[in-house]
Amino acid sequence: MRSLRFQDETGQWHRYRVCTIWNLENDRFTRRPAKARLVKEKTGGRIGVLIMGSGAGFVKIGRSRAVQQNVITSLDAISKKPRGKLLRQIGGEITEDDGVIVAWEG
Repeated sequence: MRSLRFQDETGQWHRYRVCTIWNLENDRFTRRPAKARLVKEKTGGRIGVLIMGSGAGFVKIGRSRAVQQNVITSLDAISKKPRGKLLRQIGGEITEDDGVIVAWEG
C-alpha cells in the first residue's frame, strides 16, 4: 500500500503517500510500503481496510509529522487494484452506503 485517498471537509478527494517507519523521531518517508488487510465490523458486518506498518513498524501518512500504529478506513480510500486483491479473499459484494464504498460478506 503506497497511497490512500481521503476526503476533506469540502468534499474533494486528496491522495496521500503512505509508508512504514520504525524510528518515531525520524519523520522522513521510507521506501517500505504499508500493509493492508480486511477487517469486519462486529455488529453491522461491514468490511473495511486496516492499514498497518510492515513488520513491527508504524504508519506515516502524508506530510504530517503524526505517526500511527495503524489506520482503519473504508474501501474507497485505496486504489482499485489493491481493493480487488483484498476482496478476492472473501467473495463479498460492494455497495455504497452514505457516499462511502463498503463491502458486505457474502
